[in-house]
Amino acid sequence: MRGPVKTPWVPGLLALGLSACGEGMARPSGVVALDRPPAPDVPLVPDGPDAAEAPTPPRDAGCDRCGDSQLPADAALADLPALDGAYPRGPYGTALGATLAPFQLTDCSSRPWRFDEPGFFRSRVSVLELTTGWCSGCAAASQRVEAELHRAYQDRGVRVLEVLLEGAAVTEPPTSAFCNERVRALGLTFPVLADVTGMLRPLAPSGVLPTLVVVDDRGVIRWRSASASTAVEGARAQLDALLR
Repeated sequence: MRGPVKTPWVPGLLALGLSACGEGMARPSGVVALDRPPAPDVPLVPDGPDAAEAPTPPRDAGCDRCGDSQLPADAALADLPALDGAYPRGPYGTALGATLAPFQLTDCSSRPWRFDEPGFFRSRVSVLELTTGWCSGCAAASQRVEAELHRAYQDRGVRVLEVLLEGAAVTEPPTSAFCNERVRALGLTFPVLADVTGMLRPLAPSGVLPTLVVVDDRGVIRWRSASASTAVEGARAQLDALLR
C-alpha cells in the first residue's frame, strides 16, 4: 500500500495543530458565473452542533469530540496561483454565516484539488461531507449523499465533495489506495479528498462524523448537521430553499 497522501502546503491552514479524533475508541464494524443572481435570503439554519439544544448524535454515527477551532484569518489565496473568478477574501471562519477559507487538498489520485476550482464559480451551492473511512454508518451515509444529493441535485447547480479525515482505522490518515478502494466499493462519483492533516476538522465542531456542510456561491457557510441518519434530509431541505 502506498504511504499517506501528501497534501500541498497552504499558508496558515496546515498549522492548526488539531488533535486526532476518537483516540481509544472501539472501531465499529467497517466498510469493505461571476455574474450570478444573488442567492435567496434564506435564514441560516442552526442545525446539528450549532443548535443551542441540539441532541448529540449517537456515538455509533461516527467519531466523537475532535475539538473546536477556527480556520486562521490569513488563509487567503495570496500564495496560490490565481484562478478564473474571484473567491471572497477573508476574514474566514467555520461558524454559520462565516466565509469558508479556500483550501487545497489532494484527491484519491494524489492530484491537488482546490475548493475554489472553476466548478465553484459554475455552481450555486457546494455540499461538503466530512467523514471517516472506518465506520459503517459513515459508509452508508456517503452512499445516500451520492444518490440523494449528488445525483439528485447536480443538474441544479449543486457541487458535492467528500473530505476523508481518517482511513481504515481511528487516527489513521487516509492513503491513496484506501481512498480509491472506498470510492470503488461505495460507487461514489463526486470528488473525494484526503485530509491527512485534519485541516478541515473545525468544520465539524461537535467532533461527530459524518458532518454535512452547505456553502453558498459566496463561500458562506449556510447550514451544517452532524447525523448519519438525518443530515441528508436536512441538506435536501436547505438546498431546496437556496435553489428556489
